[in-house]
Parts: sequence; C-alpha cells; structure tokens
Amino acid sequence: MCRNVVRNILPIVNYMKILKSVTEHEVTASLFKYNYSSFRFGEKLKAIIKEQGIDENIITNPDVQNEKKNMIREKLMRSFDGDGVDGYLSQDFPNNIQWKLVRLTKKDIQQIKYLNYSYWNELSNHKRYISEGVKTIKKGIEIFNQSNDIFFKAFKALKQGANFPPSILIAKDENSDLVAIDGHLRLTSYLFDSNYTPDEIDAYIGYSENLATWPLY
Repeated sequence: MCRNVVRNILPIVNYMKILKSVTEHEVTASLFKYNYSSFRFGEKLKAIIKEQGIDENIITNPDVQNEKKNMIREKLMRSFDGDGVDGYLSQDFPNNIQWKLVRLTKKDIQQIKYLNYSYWNELSNHKRYISEGVKTIKKGIEIFNQSNDIFFKAFKALKQGANFPPSILIAKDENSDLVAIDGHLRLTSYLFDSNYTPDEIDAYIGYSENLATWPLY
C-alpha cells in the first residue's frame, strides 16, 4: 500500500526535447495545411474556403508574417471548427498559451491522453490514455456506433510510409499530462503496433497553468 502511495505522487516524466518557441499563428497555419489534404476534413475545409471566397494559397502556402492573412485563418478556424472540441480557439480556451515545437520520444507518445470528451473517454475506458483506446479498437468495440475503420485506415497509411504532420497537444507545464487537442487519429495509429511506433515525432505543445481549469483538459 505504501508503494502505491509513493507511485501515485511521483511526478510525470516527459522525455521530449523543446526545439523552439512558436506563435499560435504558426500552429494554426500548420493545422490548416494538413487538413486541406486530409481524407477526413479536406472536403469540408475546401467547401468553406470556396463559400467564403478565400484564396487557397492562404492555406497551402501560409505566410505567418502577414497579419491580415493570420486574421483570415483565425476567422476561418471558427468557421471550420466552430467552438467544438477539436479546436483550440473555443471561447473558454485560455488565451495566454505559450506554444512550443517539441520532439517527442516513443515513451512520450505512450503517455499522451485524449481530450476530455465523451467519445474519447468511452474509447479509452475512461482512462483517457491513447494506448487504452487502441485496446478498445482492437477488441472491435465501436463507441456511439461510430465505425473504427478510420483508425485502421490511418494505421495502414503509417505502415506504407505516410509522414504525418505534428499533432497539437496541451499541458499545464513541462511535467504535466500531455493532452491531444488535434491529431487524435494519427496518435492512435502510432500505438497500434510497437514495431511501427516512431522513435521520435514532432509536435506542438501549448503550455498554460490555466489549463488546469479548462474542462476538456
């Protein structure tokens, strides 16, 4: 029992390397550039761009030094994601985030948690670790009648050499839980088979102590 108590109070150990500080505009530009060609969200994004008369170069060839274009992407984020759980611009998301580009190790990937949201909670048996979600998928359990085919499709792409872009994570500080806010699918695919789990991946992490009170963290 004493050993359990000690284990529970040990700090979380992250093995990542911080590469550099980045702006939220860089993170947003990276997210859109990937989603533009995504089999999940590409058609939706392209439809919104067409509807709003936005030049696709703002997405495909982003200039994060251009404030006007940054504001267009910020507005587009709200159209694309609304205030939903997959975006980090929801109304109650802390606005004092410090963004970093980091390099995660295999150990880091294994410790990442899903967003605190009903689907991901159920998928991970309320443990929230992505590794637990993989177990559910492999058992053939479908959450809220949602097919798991998309996870197998992503894993197949990984095996065939797909190069996924950085996922977007958040944490209170460098020794806190890493929680995904974008990239749940590719992060899940990384853990399908340890033989295909990358030794390292790049990711964006947003740090803020105020995330402690954000409901989805």
